[in-house]
Amino acid sequence: MQSSSGMVITTPPSQPPFMNKTLIQDQSDQGRTIQKVLQLFVGHSGHEESILSSLLDSISDVLSERDSDGHSLLHVAAFVGSDALVDKLFVEKLQNNPEKIREFCNLTTINDKKTALTIACERGYLEVVKKLYDYTDKNASETLFSPIHVAAINGQNKILEYLVKEKKENVDSQQDVYGYTPLHLAAQYGHAETVAFLIDELNANKNIQCTTERMLPIHTAILNNNLQVLKALVHRHSQEANTTNAKFYETLSNDHIHINPLLLAIANTHAEDDKYVSPETLQASAEMVKFLVNELNADYSLAGNNGISALHMAAEAGNCELIKFFVTEKHENVNQLTDITKDTPLYLAAINNHLEATKLLLELGADKDIENWRGNTPLSVVKNLASKNDDYKPLYEFLKSQ
Repeated sequence: MQSSSGMVITTPPSQPPFMNKTLIQDQSDQGRTIQKVLQLFVGHSGHEESILSSLLDSISDVLSERDSDGHSLLHVAAFVGSDALVDKLFVEKLQNNPEKIREFCNLTTINDKKTALTIACERGYLEVVKKLYDYTDKNASETLFSPIHVAAINGQNKILEYLVKEKKENVDSQQDVYGYTPLHLAAQYGHAETVAFLIDELNANKNIQCTTERMLPIHTAILNNNLQVLKALVHRHSQEANTTNAKFYETLSNDHIHINPLLLAIANTHAEDDKYVSPETLQASAEMVKFLVNELNADYSLAGNNGISALHMAAEAGNCELIKFFVTEKHENVNQLTDITKDTPLYLAAINNHLEATKLLLELGADKDIENWRGNTPLSVVKNLASKNDDYKPLYEFLKSQ
């Protein structure tokens, strides 16, 4: 995503849940069989063992027993965490044949391309992971993430410990597309305990840059408004450097290799569709920014891309709580101009169609008649936008009335 300030932010796609109780609606014979096996575990049917044995006995070829979405019985076993079902499938249906077991383990679902191992890592079923790991090609799943990355995304510490300590997986491995390590991903998905575990117990390197924007794990925590993760990372960084949290942050924010953390914390509220950001996201961003400013002494008057300040970015994002914070508590000039385009915070709020932020800035003393370098005022630019896009008409009517 990209804000009008020019900051580009790339994040890996989120991991959708594998399935729930109503996942399998397949009406084929194979689909119904898989559904029945799943329901034995999630529906708590009586006489599960005898029913399960009967269902398995009715299957002639377990490798071809898949529903229309590609779920096999091994996917079901991984989803419900039944190592006993894994054993039954391997022993009774495949006669412990290594080649057939390997083929079974490397089957992937059709849409999300997940192996049973991927699902077991997601859900934290260690005993199932142990049974599947050696038989599964780590590249069989066509998702962006290997088992260790999947475990980190889902905060599965026991799985991470097994993969690193017993299977000797590289705790700092970077997945191909974005170059995120398990620590980047644990930070991004808000798993503070996993972040601490990766660093303290598994010796993960917190200074590895990903290949997109060269972000550190601390940046992915900020990018996703994970305040507790940020605190954990700052504490460990400052301990290692034998300095204070604020001094470490000063060093980080002055490192021009990386995106400035404060501006990143504000910029991450831009919606993917440029239309709507949830109040929860704006609130989380505000809490993150206030922590950076109040606890770590972040310089909120600094200029980012195109000379845009923290107040400009708060206005651009339509974050009313941050606008109030910078103007009323930190006494920022409500009419300050960006270096190059000479835009005011009011202009940026208006051009991004933030009606409430526009109202607030005017209440705080913003001058609606200041022109930018193109000679545009907030009213003139919104008038033009409203002539092309009805979404801007309420804002135009409001500004016209002022």
